[in-house]
Amino acid sequence: MRRAIQIPSAAHSALEYQRWAVRSQLRGEGRRFMRSMKRPLAVAGAAPARRPPNPYVLADPVYRTQHYAPQGRYVSIAGAGHFGHEEAPEVVNEQLSRFLTQVYG
Repeated sequence: MRRAIQIPSAAHSALEYQRWAVRSQLRGEGRRFMRSMKRPLAVAGAAPARRPPNPYVLADPVYRTQHYAPQGRYVSIAGAGHFGHEEAPEVVNEQLSRFLTQVYG
């Protein structure tokens, strides 16, 4: 990861999601995206004791906003931090498969 982020423009590109999340709220494509997100899945790592908790996706705000997406699911991955898809890929893939099967059959 350290070597990858040192590639020119990689840090800039890594932040694009955060920029789009803010910028899109005022744009048509952002409103269309939000309408399509009727059944979201939030997967976050529950960092182990040897590391600080995952500061990027906190459980409390997700739980408090469930009334916006009552059909959504929040999954906490034990033993993983911000990079749950790399730290526990089997668990993340299982949760994604389960969610997609529920949504799309």
